[in-house]
Amino acid sequence: MITVRYKAQNDSWYCSSKMLLESEPDEEVLAAFDRAIQIRPNQYRVWYFRGLALLQLQQNDEAITCN
Repeated sequence: MITVRYKAQNDSWYCSSKMLLESEPDEEVLAAFDRAIQIRPNQYRVWYFRGLALLQLQQNDEAITCN
C-alpha cells in the first residue's frame, strides 16, 4: 500500500511539473521536479525533464550535471 501511495504521489508531481514545463518553465517547475525526485530519486524521466527545464531557463551548467 505504501509503495502505491508514493508512486501515485510521484506520478502526480511528475505530471504537474511536466504540464508546467510545456506551458512556460520557471522556478515553480523546478520545485515540482525536485519534489518528484525526493519521492522517487531513481525515476529517470523526472531527471530528464528537469534538465530540459534548466536548459529552457538558460541554466546550462546545472542542466548538464542536473543536480
